[in-house]
Amino acid sequence: MKTIIGECLEEFLQDNEDFLEDQLRGIDPLELLTIADTCSLLKVSKMTLYQHIRSGKLKKIRIGYNSRSPVRFRRMDLEKFINQHVEKK
Repeated sequence: MKTIIGECLEEFLQDNEDFLEDQLRGIDPLELLTIADTCSLLKVSKMTLYQHIRSGKLKKIRIGYNSRSPVRFRRMDLEKFINQHVEKK
């Protein structure tokens, strides 16, 4: 029984490593950022941000049900986006 619990705990920690590290650094990975905040963080224009959204590279969250509802971005999605686009030497 303890082995199963230990294995489950180990798997959970591996799957959520980034989330837990962010929590320890005092960063909320579920924090929602505005378009302006996201552009500032990524150092890109709104047009470039919208291109990344349309291409499916960046996930957005719409607050509401219609096309005029505000858009937000989860910090953890932005960190994944950044990590996927880091140049590897």
